[in-house]
Amino acid sequence: MIIEGDAEIVSSKGEKQAAIANVEHNSFVGETAILNNMPYRLTVRARTNVKALRISKDLFYRSLTEFPEMAVAIMRVLSRRLDDTLGDLLHLRDQILSEQDAPQAG
Repeated sequence: MIIEGDAEIVSSKGEKQAAIANVEHNSFVGETAILNNMPYRLTVRARTNVKALRISKDLFYRSLTEFPEMAVAIMRVLSRRLDDTLGDLLHLRDQILSEQDAPQAG
């Protein structure tokens, strides 16, 4: 959890890196890795001075149980991310389809 400061989520492929999202204070990072019981695939890179709190899997699950409003907040964030990703995929699909429909030069 980012307590103070701002960071960015970075995706890496080989030597290339691309910032794909920004995270601000009071944001969770890596909750999907905990929920899916798998390593976090992305890198979190500080953009300003950051104070972070590392939460164990056990504490994360206990917090979700003891504070249902926290579980709802995380579900909203995950739902928003899923919706954003779906929008990006649909946009990309439309781009590909329009390029396929465009007359070929040559």
